[in-house]
Amino acid sequence: MVSSVAITESFLQKLQVWQKKRQKKYFFCYSEESIAKAIAEVRNGTSVKAAAEKYNIPRKTLGNKISGKTPENRKMGPKTVSTENEEERLDY
Repeated sequence: MVSSVAITESFLQKLQVWQKKRQKKYFFCYSEESIAKAIAEVRNGTSVKAAAEKYNIPRKTLGNKISGKTPENRKMGPKTVSTENEEERLDY
């Protein structure tokens, strides 16, 4: 029979590993300007991997934008409800 102390220590070790893996994820740590520069460099002959590393863009993201799988200027999140014209007319 396994003691509860061993189970607890094992669980804590797994939890620490999981937390370390979770901390490595990052989302959208790059600007539209850096994507445009990276795309331009790739089109001028630089490899996708080199451009992705230089501008800190995920290689897959850059590759998808170059191949046309995702638009170059794609905006994330829900679409706006009002137009820019309507927003300018609003009085805050």
